[in-house]
Amino acid sequence: MSNIDNRNCNIDIDKGEISDLIGRPSKMLVWFSILLICMIFIGSILGSLYIKCPQSIATNIEISNSVSTMGIIPETAGWIDNILVDDGEKVKLGDTIAILRNGILCYHIKSPIDGTMIYVGPISKYQYVAQGALIGYIIPDEVGDYWGWGLISEDNLYHIHVGDRCVINLDRYPSEDVGNLEGCIASIGTIPMMEDKYVIKIAFPNGLITNMGKTIECQSKLRGTVSVIVKDRKVIDIIVQPIGQFFENI
Repeated sequence: MSNIDNRNCNIDIDKGEISDLIGRPSKMLVWFSILLICMIFIGSILGSLYIKCPQSIATNIEISNSVSTMGIIPETAGWIDNILVDDGEKVKLGDTIAILRNGILCYHIKSPIDGTMIYVGPISKYQYVAQGALIGYIIPDEVGDYWGWGLISEDNLYHIHVGDRCVINLDRYPSEDVGNLEGCIASIGTIPMMEDKYVIKIAFPNGLITNMGKTIECQSKLRGTVSVIVKDRKVIDIIVQPIGQFFENI
């Protein structure tokens, strides 16, 4: 028993020694801690009154040039008698790209615009080409304006307006590497299209230059998602709204 009591005494003495070493916090430190906590709390409240978070509506987008890439499609079937333009070669309007022979008749496949010939696959002399088959594209030399097209459901239609800012994330170009494109709504359709959705047209005032200064190439079409920034809400409103809805439903 004596050994146990001695151990308890030693423990009590050790605790006392530790307490003496640590000591009690000073009043100044306590008041400083309370003041700091109050300042952080008040700062958070004031910040929520002024800091705003963008609210957006997301949908898919397709971007294309107003000067379209032209497909080369023969109007008749036949065997290739001669190829006059190589893949990647420049052509002028009316230039003969290739000649098809169908019996005793020859059909000249001509370029509809000035541009660059791009074949969709291997092409060679004596190859058979079916009527209406796509053999390649002409990428136009002329650079037009770029436009984006998206669909908005009817229940989101009243939220958006012409001029609303848009942020575009492209499928082919990761945003973490090149950034995002920025645009604005140029027009909103008045007649519903497929699945009762309305077409929105998006303009790019700065061209296809991302917010990281990267230039995006668009030879045919680009696809991705667009976030239409409909309004900026204060943080306090986002916090208070669920509370208000809770009491309304009681």
